[in-house]
Amino acid sequence: MKSIFRKIHKSSRKPFPIITVCRAIGLAALTLGMALSAPAQTEKILHAFSGTPGGSMPSSGVIFDATGNLYGTTVAGGGPQTCLGSGCGVVYELSPAGDGSWRELALFRFRDTATGASPLGNLTFDASGNLYGAVFAGGGAYACYQGNIDGCGLIYKLSLDPPEWDETVLRAFNLGIGGGIPNGGLVADSSGNFYGTTQQGGTFANNCEEEGCGVAFKLSPTASGEWKETALHTFTDGADGGFPIGALIFDAAGNLYGAAEMGGTGVGCACGVVFELSPVSGGLWREAVLYNFTGNADGTYPDAGLAFDAAGNLYGSTFHGGNLSACSGQGCGVAFELSPTSSGEWKETVLHSFTGGADGSSPGPLAVDAAGNVYGTTTEGGATGCGFHQTGCGVVFELSPAGGSWNEIVLHTFLGGTDGNTPTYGVTLDASGNLYGTTVSGGLLNACDFGFGCGVVYEIIP
Repeated sequence: MKSIFRKIHKSSRKPFPIITVCRAIGLAALTLGMALSAPAQTEKILHAFSGTPGGSMPSSGVIFDATGNLYGTTVAGGGPQTCLGSGCGVVYELSPAGDGSWRELALFRFRDTATGASPLGNLTFDASGNLYGAVFAGGGAYACYQGNIDGCGLIYKLSLDPPEWDETVLRAFNLGIGGGIPNGGLVADSSGNFYGTTQQGGTFANNCEEEGCGVAFKLSPTASGEWKETALHTFTDGADGGFPIGALIFDAAGNLYGAAEMGGTGVGCACGVVFELSPVSGGLWREAVLYNFTGNADGTYPDAGLAFDAAGNLYGSTFHGGNLSACSGQGCGVAFELSPTSSGEWKETVLHSFTGGADGSSPGPLAVDAAGNVYGTTTEGGATGCGFHQTGCGVVFELSPAGGSWNEIVLHTFLGGTDGNTPTYGVTLDASGNLYGTTVSGGLLNACDFGFGCGVVYEIIP
């Protein structure tokens, strides 16, 4: 069983909407780093979810506020038992206490079609302390019917009106030209506009006949208090890519970057692209494909967001590809770097090709520190025979440059028990170099269905 939230129906080339239980020719350099064990790394469980009412099955990474509190989402729990048997998910806050423990507070519980259901992707703050995010069900459109909830997902805002947080729906998707099934969180610009992607909707021609191939969108506040959606790019599953997934990111010039899981012109298969969206005159945006994956050593299916380093290089991962002798001939995924060249092209370097053993399998989003080290998680691999993953419950890893190559260090191997199981959404770094993340299951093993636990929030301390 692949990750609960990154499971993709590859054979049909269509992403599989999930709300029931459940991711080159011309390659310049391929570096297969050794999976090294890192001494003195300590995992601390900040919170183990127990289901209703505090939520279960984390569906995002975590973000910090200015005072050191953590925020995230769960796809289930919270009650009432409308979705997934235990509720439609929550937005939560974790606050450090004086004794070293952390206290969870469910800020908002999703309930039904109107409020939305099953949040997915990282939260975003605005300058006033309001929270923004996406859910991939609800909104009321009959085009999507998922787990007793009508709708193709929505974008929401949470505002504190003491003592409660109130929800405002900014945009409800209907699977039309504006898209449907938002799944990667949002990014804001300095003017208060928000940008994101939907995995479906848009055009229904050619390869996108059934559900659409997704859009990149902009949400802008208006003087009336309404929010206006603009489709920046409609994906066709052709040369431009199809089914964008993961959050978008900005560069200093205001261009957006992201990944589409399929499409492209890669030799051997249309295995996804990394793209750039640039504003042009008249409010329009132009897409440029920076890299086409070929399904070989360079990777297959990029299904997570990207990260920049200080020099303007992009970092990301693919769910499959790499070492094609591993993971049933599909490869276990790669971590890659894309670097701009003087010719305007972007060169890919594979930082690590995962083997499915101690080094992990199927990496998620990456983070980069000030020294240029890269951090991430894998949904599988590590210790074999744990939980429902017979191939391992995932790892937290660090990739460090060393003399023109990259070495992988495994910072933590999940065992599927109280320490967590299936770290899907990468890690967040604090100013001291500590890493924070979530696992979909594990923790309190007597809670939630199947006896695998409801998930945890963890800290890795160097």
